[in-house]
Amino acid sequence: MIEGLDNIPGIPRGSFAFYIKFHHAAIDGEGGTEVMQAIHSFAVAEESEAGERRTRVRDREPSQVELYTRALVNNLQRVPRAARFSLQTATRLAASARATWAS
Repeated sequence: MIEGLDNIPGIPRGSFAFYIKFHHAAIDGEGGTEVMQAIHSFAVAEESEAGERRTRVRDREPSQVELYTRALVNNLQRVPRAARFSLQTATRLAASARATWAS
């Protein structure tokens, strides 16, 4: 909340402002739109019909087996990339050595 806006021309005395910053991973476009609409609305939020509540689905905590499996798969996927990188590096190093010895 930002206060002290009384000396800004065109702003009524006693006004205030909000500064809100979200990381893009914390809130998606629809969620951001809902937050902005709620902040800028003068209307009181309407109750849902007949006290109906929206259900929320929360992700469960993965087990240790799932975490270790994900880590293993992730690391196994890195092996081909590391091999390609090593081959490219060795090729460039050999070419550099040949160029150095040739001169």
